[in-house]
Amino acid sequence: MPELENKVLPADGIIIAAPSYFTSVPGVLKDFIDRSRTMKMLDHQLKDKVFGAITYAGLRYGGQEHVVDVLNRYALGQGMIVVGAVGSPVKHGTFGSGSMQTDEGKWRSAEADVLAIDASEELGRRIARLVIQTSTSEG
Repeated sequence: MPELENKVLPADGIIIAAPSYFTSVPGVLKDFIDRSRTMKMLDHQLKDKVFGAITYAGLRYGGQEHVVDVLNRYALGQGMIVVGAVGSPVKHGTFGSGSMQTDEGKWRSAEADVLAIDASEELGRRIARLVIQTSTSEG
């Protein structure tokens, strides 16, 4: 945990990417969430960091929305600023999410899920823009 704290505490923006494991976050990520309580109790050490969530599942309806909900509620509880992607509302959605299942019910690799990749990249660009805007206006 100290190694992870050393990475997140100085960060201006945080993106957590997690697969959907039976419609929730993997256990190791839940352990991090639970153990990061100390950062909250010590005067919200993660407050005002820009946060975004990315998820992926095997199935088209594999619980991605639930994973993003867990991550967003975690970030809000820590006092972070939760943002989503604001690219094309038709193809990007509000967070990076995808599945290995195609619309035809076939299977693909994650690398072949262009919409999920585009949405994830858009989320990353938005977080970077907001971090830069915040640091420019403060300094």
